Amino acid sequence: MKKIISFISALFIVFAFLSFSVAFADNTSKQKVEDIIAGKQDFLVLANIIEKGTSSYEVQVIEEINIKGKDEEKKSIEGDRINVLGFKNYMYYDSFDYRPQKGDNVLLSLESRGNMYGVKNGAYLVDSASHEQLKFKVPDVYNGTQEALEINALYIYVHSNGEINNLTVKKNGIYGKDANGEDMKIEAQGGIVFIDEYGDQTENPTAPVERYDGNSSYANQSKWHIVLLILVFGSLIGLGVVKMVRKFEKRYEE
Repeated sequence: MKKIISFISALFIVFAFLSFSVAFADNTSKQKVEDIIAGKQDFLVLANIIEKGTSSYEVQVIEEINIKGKDEEKKSIEGDRINVLGFKNYMYYDSFDYRPQKGDNVLLSLESRGNMYGVKNGAYLVDSASHEQLKFKVPDVYNGTQEALEINALYIYVHSNGEINNLTVKKNGIYGKDANGEDMKIEAQGGIVFIDEYGDQTENPTAPVERYDGNSSYANQSKWHIVLLILVFGSLIGLGVVKMVRKFEKRYEE
């Protein structure tokens, strides 16, 4: 009996550790946005979803964004139809009931995998496949949050076709560099369309700079809720197993 309980306890500890690792792994949206701006992908493209498969999506590449430091000899995929693996959801949509659909316009950070392509730094839902006209479509729970600053920084980069790339996201705003290399605050660009749970645009589609307060409570609360549910569920399973073992032991003793 003691061995079984010890085994269950050890299993629960491992389960809890994995839960925290998943929730707080260094795989944040801010890091992905910064990696895109730094050019840490093979391709950054604006595309339209043509077909939705079980393990990949077929997309039509409309534009290829000029990537900082890209190898000039690398073949362009602008205008191509390509298959993209690992494309299950959009960035910032983890707790939002919407999945990629045929006809969606998307910004994709890609890595080359032979004849296929994988998502490198995220897939982002946009309202246009033109870098000059697009806006990012984001759940309205992010209105006024740190994440909205990240998206606006990405918007500035994409809208400039990759030309404006010295961008830093801080708690109180987005910063670039002036002629002397000093930090310079950049005003919000209005690059976001906030949508409700039905996919409709909200009454306040953009959030002015003064509303950004560096608050990322929504994302953090979501992570904690997931961890808490996993821990509670694991505890209930553990208790149930222990009770069942004890019942079997009593029957065996009788």
